[in-house]
Amino acid sequence: MSIYRWVQRFAPEFAEAARARQHVIGDRWHVDETYLKVGGAWRYLFRAIDQFGQVIDVFLSPRRNREAARRFFARAMCRARVSPVEITTDRYRVYPACWMSCCRLPSMTRR
Repeated sequence: MSIYRWVQRFAPEFAEAARARQHVIGDRWHVDETYLKVGGAWRYLFRAIDQFGQVIDVFLSPRRNREAARRFFARAMCRARVSPVEITTDRYRVYPACWMSCCRLPSMTRR
């Protein structure tokens, strides 16, 4: 068997073994937002990750306001299908109000 054929045969198995296993989405979330330039226009990128570092949801918005945060939380909750016990955020003031309007309020800590 040539090296080329060996690579063709075993590369998918090695790639599958090396791929990180996805955990069940955790109940402790870290939420943050940043801004970046997309297509020449500045946009806000909201991101939620769990305690394992697994990305729960990413939301790109032209504005950083209460409506964008509310839509982000609603979408993250829909995709995760689990209610977090704790949410760690930066000190963005609209997060607690948006979270209370979307769902039950878990403990929310601020970094």
